Amino acid sequence: MTKGTKAVVIAAVAVVLGLGMGWLVLQLASSGQADVRLGDDEFNAGYTDVLLDALDEGDGLPLIFSDVSGGDRDIYVVHVGADADAGWFAFETRVPGREGCFAEWDADDGRFVASCDDGLTFPADGTGLTSYPTRVNEDRRLIVDLRAPVDGDGATTTTSP
Repeated sequence: MTKGTKAVVIAAVAVVLGLGMGWLVLQLASSGQADVRLGDDEFNAGYTDVLLDALDEGDGLPLIFSDVSGGDRDIYVVHVGADADAGWFAFETRVPGREGCFAEWDADDGRFVASCDDGLTFPADGTGLTSYPTRVNEDRRLIVDLRAPVDGDGATTTTSP
C-alpha cells in the first residue's frame, strides 16, 4: 500500500468513526435516556447554630444564597420559631410568573414585597414563592432539596434527624 492510499484509508476510517460517534450522540440525546445534571441535587446551607447566629446578627434579615444550584436560582433561607431543628424554609428570590421581579424583605412589616408590585406581598415563611423542602441532618446541617421545588405555595417542612 502506497503512502497516498494509506492516508486516504486512515482519513476515511476517521470520517466513518466521527460520523458514527455523532450518530450515537444524537440517538442518545433524542432517546430521553441521557441524564444531564448540572450542580448538586441538595444544597448544604450550613450548621443550624451558625445560620441562627447569622440571622440574629442580621436582625432577622433572611439569608440569601446566590446561585446555589449552579444555574440561575438564588434562594432565601429563613427560620421561624424557637426550635433550631424545625421551622426552616427555603424559597426562591424570584416572584413566580413575573420576569425580573424579586421578593424583597421589608423589615418594618416582617414580610416580603415584590419589587415589581408593592401590593404583592409574601409572609416571612415564603408562602406563595417557589419553595424547596428542607431537613436538618445528623450533623445538624440544614439541607435544602433542590430536586423538589414546590411552585408558589411555600409549603415546606423541616425534618430533623
